Amino acid sequence: MWMRLLRIIAAVLVAPLATLGVVIVVLGVEALFSGRDAWEVLENYTLFAIYGLLIAYPVTLIVGVPTHLVLSYFRVGYVWAHALAGGVLVLVTTVIYFDLLDTVREEWSVLAIYLSLYVFSGAAVAGVFGAIAGTPKKPA
Repeated sequence: MWMRLLRIIAAVLVAPLATLGVVIVVLGVEALFSGRDAWEVLENYTLFAIYGLLIAYPVTLIVGVPTHLVLSYFRVGYVWAHALAGGVLVLVTTVIYFDLLDTVREEWSVLAIYLSLYVFSGAAVAGVFGAIAGTPKKPA
């Protein structure tokens, strides 16, 4: 019991750092294909990384832990299932958030890059969370 709790605490502390990995990958891809100056791209994503971590920690605690407990209850211990759940939850909440802001449809093309960044970050954080926290074994 204590070991499971310690693994969940470790997952809450470590998993949001996966946001930085996603930002680095997207930064590299955009710097290669955009033709923009790499320092300009780095400036944009540094800000996203800072805000991403500020958002990722409380969301992991408030949404990630209950989602993990639900998946654990149903004995779904696959990392891909955690990643899928994280990506879908982020996608749904982001689309609802931007729709509630009455975002103009022309802006969606610009927001598509950020939407993919949000979804990949959520999936990465949830996947790392699932890998660290694990799922309890079936009783013998």
